[in-house]
Amino acid sequence: MFLYFFRILKILLFALILVFLIVTLNYKIISISTRNLIYDDVKKLPDYSVILVPGSGDSVNNYFFKGRMNAVAEICHSKKIKKIIVSGRNDLPGYDEPGDMMTALLERGILPGLIVKDYGAERTLESIEQTIYYNKEDSVIIVSQKSHLERALFIAKAKGLNAAGYIAEDNPSRYVRKIYRYREVLARLRCSVDCLKIWLIG
Repeated sequence: MFLYFFRILKILLFALILVFLIVTLNYKIISISTRNLIYDDVKKLPDYSVILVPGSGDSVNNYFFKGRMNAVAEICHSKKIKKIIVSGRNDLPGYDEPGDMMTALLERGILPGLIVKDYGAERTLESIEQTIYYNKEDSVIIVSQKSHLERALFIAKAKGLNAAGYIAEDNPSRYVRKIYRYREVLARLRCSVDCLKIWLIG
């Protein structure tokens, strides 16, 4: 009986180690494969004239949101931008990510004619797809925090979208960043499944 439970324990331990290695490798592959596409200096960005900003929730006490809005304004005040796609969801009462982003950008001096509200994107994948198929863009600057940027750029590559990433300021709280990192681990697993489907099915 003891040997039986010992064997089961060994199998479970091996399975846990294998899962850990797969999750870690998946996370690292996404980071490494996109690191040359990410910038923290506006002057070094490619000459793309369209910005894509994926949703990050509403603007109330949301550092991710504020960081992205500030980064977009920084780009617009330094480069010639013809369009800013603010993409997100609005399927809940009082919840309007594109609308919130537009309001925040107007407050930062961005001209309203530059802003295009892209509704119905609950996921980063949907923001990328709608940029390609509905907004008819083939080259964009994606603005987000670094860990999310890596995933967004990985999806963009899989979909054939030319994209560069500009890093937005992160949340100053180490606790929040740690929680977000755990969330990102799971999001990247789903991202890899999505991209595998894209590569296999199209």
